[in-house]
Amino acid sequence: MDPQLVLDEVHRRAKRGLIEKNRSRKRLIGKLISIKKAQFRGVSPKLILSNFSKV
Repeated sequence: MDPQLVLDEVHRRAKRGLIEKNRSRKRLIGKLISIKKAQFRGVSPKLILSNFSKV
């Protein structure tokens, strides 16, 4: 195996891991924001959390 190819594969995997991590972080932040908005409107956060657990 060409060492450069191996390195590229390692970098690709690392980058993919980072992208996945960022994606899930954005999703979590989105959840928090929508919960805060709902609390602001006076909707029970439990309702929203139960909806998210179904997704």
